[in-house]
Amino acid sequence: MGPAQHAGNWKTPQLIIHGALNLESALLIFPDEGHQIRSPENLLLWYRTVLDWLKKHTRQDA
Repeated sequence: MGPAQHAGNWKTPQLIIHGALNLESALLIFPDEGHQIRSPENLLLWYRTVLDWLKKHTRQDA
């Protein structure tokens, strides 16, 4: 059994550090989810966010 099987028992806080690239960025966090998004409401938000991002940042005339 791998470490991911025990993720629900982890209590260690996480620190995420990333350098700025002077690019538009977005962060979507689901505090009540694990690696997979399972809640229908969260899935809907995930898909809306991804599709809106793609629509905004891809060429529509190609």
